[in-house]
Amino acid sequence: MNKKQAELFKKYEEGLTSLEEEAVLFDELGQHNKWFQMLQQHKKSSPGGLENEIWNKIKNKIKSKIRYIRRIGSIAATFILLISLGIIFMPWNKKSISNQNREMTYEEKTAVLKEALAMFPPSETKIPQKDILYEDENLIIYLR
Repeated sequence: MNKKQAELFKKYEEGLTSLEEEAVLFDELGQHNKWFQMLQQHKKSSPGGLENEIWNKIKNKIKSKIRYIRRIGSIAATFILLISLGIIFMPWNKKSISNQNREMTYEEKTAVLKEALAMFPPSETKIPQKDILYEDENLIIYLR
């Protein structure tokens, strides 16, 4: 066994060889090394079409998962749509929909304004006005 073959054999034992390097090893050392002779005698090949059969089963599993996800998604979308339509068109909601389209009267507006003002405590302290140094639509700079 020469130096190149010894290095290749060491790589083979460490599991770092490529398929081409292993083929070279089997060709060159197959008759002299008992390990390679034993491997060649007990070499078995896979049944024909096994790889295609495995890939077809994997693809079918993926397709069935996709179908399942689509079914669940369509059921959920239908459920959400029905609930949304039920909320919008239920009898108790008809009154609020019709109320949104009419305009408030002056009395209703004043009642709403009084109710809003009642939420805030009356303040008798005036906020001191500060001198404005610069003002535009986005920024106001005050002087102290």
